[in-house]
Amino acid sequence: MALIDAMLVDGPGATRSIGITTPTKAMLDVPNCPIRKVIVPENLRLSIVTDPNEWVFPEASEQARLSVGVDWLSLLHDGLRDIGQGLGDYSIGRTDRSSLPLWFWW
Repeated sequence: MALIDAMLVDGPGATRSIGITTPTKAMLDVPNCPIRKVIVPENLRLSIVTDPNEWVFPEASEQARLSVGVDWLSLLHDGLRDIGQGLGDYSIGRTDRSSLPLWFWW
């Protein structure tokens, strides 16, 4: 969450890379969620863009990319906080322009 806070201070143009690990079977055993394909890129490139309402999260295989406007950062921050508190089972984002939602599971 400190990363999101730091990016808010930096504002549009801020970019960070975050390492990704393969989820365990226990993580993927979410009730009522048929997983067709698990994609595990090496990292996630998180960027803040100029348009405050922008959401771009395309399906990727080598590097995941999430480009968001500042309007989405508080929801991203809240989702990460919720996971730490055992909350979740919801998504944020849009599914237009070949973008995916980002799911938060506890």
